[in-house]
Amino acid sequence: MGRLTDTLVNVWQRISGCRRGSPAGRWTMDQGPKKPMAGMPGSRWREPQMGLPAMRRYTFIAINETKSTRRRAMGIADTVDFALTLTDVDFQILRHHHSATSAETARKAHIAEGELAKAVALKDDLGPLLAVMPANRVLDLECLQALLHRPGLVLMTEDELGTVFFDCEQGAVPPLGPDYRVPTVVDRSLMKKEDIYFEAGDHEDLIHVDRTGFRKLLRGAEFLDISRRGAG
Repeated sequence: MGRLTDTLVNVWQRISGCRRGSPAGRWTMDQGPKKPMAGMPGSRWREPQMGLPAMRRYTFIAINETKSTRRRAMGIADTVDFALTLTDVDFQILRHHHSATSAETARKAHIAEGELAKAVALKDDLGPLLAVMPANRVLDLECLQALLHRPGLVLMTEDELGTVFFDCEQGAVPPLGPDYRVPTVVDRSLMKKEDIYFEAGDHEDLIHVDRTGFRKLLRGAEFLDISRRGAG
């Protein structure tokens, strides 16, 4: 097995120009594409820098790692990864220190809170619904209920969040409802921003796209006035 592994490693180095990184089982590529690219089966790509936009440098997560280990190392949920590849939008990855709230995320990532897309997961008898708005605003639930004629809309429970957003850390809900098969409503005020950031599926990585790219990712979503100013 050791001999076979060494052979595969040598082949990978020759075809990709990768060099051995740290810790064991990972590879770093000095120059790479700006989007996740297809590698060996089960492989994923990610931007390892802290506090800086992606500079087309990626870390390879070896295929012998478990799926959960790869996710923890990557930060980017598989569904988000797929959506970015499928829509072919230009994007950057911004790493920040671990955060627990949207306001804390914006502060630690050094971005305007109004440019951070916050996703609120709801449900009723008709099924799930995702409401997306700037992090410096709050959902006007009564307004949303009236606009959609869905008076029974309430917040999802933590267990329900884990089921619907199955590849994300608890509470780190990306706004990409269409890719999770969840109908999505986006607050119009968010679409006034030139730059938009959103959770990648964990509490340490943000995806940065422009307004056009965000609209492309939110294909099929409705754009309505569903938020109001937050307190203070």
